[in-house]
Amino acid sequence: MSEGSSQVSPEVQKFLQIEQEKAKLQEMVSKLANVAFDKCIGYPGRSMSNSEQNCVANTVARFFDSSEFVLQYFQSKARSSDGGY
Repeated sequence: MSEGSSQVSPEVQKFLQIEQEKAKLQEMVSKLANVAFDKCIGYPGRSMSNSEQNCVANTVARFFDSSEFVLQYFQSKARSSDGGY
């Protein structure tokens, strides 16, 4: 076996990166679902009440707003540290 054969091809690296990102997203969605359920659902039933639906929708919206804010903050910090504006 040559030294080069132990290296991972760029295609495999890209595939693995995508799969890791999918796993992170799936974990984030699962955590969000748990938070929304714990916060908004009084007890499981056949359907959610209007107030439960609104609570879940607001919880998810706040989560995405917060995530976007944090992402923009760190992008701004990265640009500042790179000397860009």
